[in-house]
Amino acid sequence: MIRFLVLLPVSLVLLVLIAVGILYFQQQKLVALAVKELNKQLAGELEVGGSSISAFENFPYISIRMNNVRFFADKQKTKKPIYEADRMFIGFSLEDIINKKYHVKVIALRNGHLDLVQDNAGQLNIVKAIQVKSNAAANTTDTAATELDLDLKKVVLRGMKVTYLDQQTRNQFVADIERIQTSLKTVKADVEGKLEGKMILDYTRPDDTVLFRHKHLETKLEFSYNKDKQQVQLPVGKLHLEDAVFSITGSADMANDNWVDLKITGDNPNFDQLFSFVPDNAKNNWSILNITVD
Repeated sequence: MIRFLVLLPVSLVLLVLIAVGILYFQQQKLVALAVKELNKQLAGELEVGGSSISAFENFPYISIRMNNVRFFADKQKTKKPIYEADRMFIGFSLEDIINKKYHVKVIALRNGHLDLVQDNAGQLNIVKAIQVKSNAAANTTDTAATELDLDLKKVVLRGMKVTYLDQQTRNQFVADIERIQTSLKTVKADVEGKLEGKMILDYTRPDDTVLFRHKHLETKLEFSYNKDKQQVQLPVGKLHLEDAVFSITGSADMANDNWVDLKITGDNPNFDQLFSFVPDNAKNNWSILNITVD
C-alpha cells in the first residue's frame, strides 16, 4: 500500500515530464503551423514574438506560452493592432500530448487589449479581419487540420481591456477585465458552459451625462448552445452591479436575425438597485443632504 502511494505521484511527475519534453520539441512547429495557417486563411495578420513551455500555468493542461501576440486588421499592418496581449497560453491534455494529438483544450490571455470598432455601415472590424478568404479552404492541408485543432474546455482572460466604439453614434463601452473564466463541455449537439467574471465598466456618448461610469460588475452565468438549431439558452445568470444583485435569464436565436429574448429582475427590490446606476458625484450629493435609505 505504501509503495502504491509512493509510485502514484512519481508516475504522475514522470508523465508530466514526458509530456513537457514532447511539447518542448514540438512547440516551434505547432506555433509556426498555427500562425502560418491562420494568416493564410484570414484577412488580418497574426504575429507572435516567441514561445516557451508552461507546465503548471493551466494545470492539469500543459501549455505553450506565446509572448507579444498581436493581430492586425490587414496584411499591411499600418494601424494599431485590433488585439494585443503580453502572453497567450494554449493548453493540451497529458494524454493528447503523449499520443501526439494536439487538441487545444485551454486558451488564456493576459495583459492586453481588444479594440472593437463598428463602422458606419454596421460592420465590425474584428469580423472583417477574421473573414476567411474564398480560396483558403482549398489551400488548407490535411496535415495542418489534423495536427492542431480546437477542443476548448476553458477560456481565461486576465488584465485585458476591451473597448467597443460605434462610429455612427459615437457611443463607446470600455471594460477593464480583472478576470473572466469560461468552462465548456460538449453534450451531444449542445455546448454547455459557465462564465464567471469581474470587471469595471464605462459607457460614454457624445452628450455624455456621466450616468454609467466606473461601475464594478461581477457575473456568474450558465449557458448552452445548440449547434444544430444555432440557439443559445441562458437558464441561470447573476449580475452584481455595485451593491445591487440582478438575475438574468433568456435565449438567443442566431439563425433568425440574432433574435434575443432576455429577462432581467432585481433579487432585492430596493434603492441599492437604483443607486447602482447613479454616478458617484450624485451619490455624494445624497450624503451632503443627510438623506439615508434603508
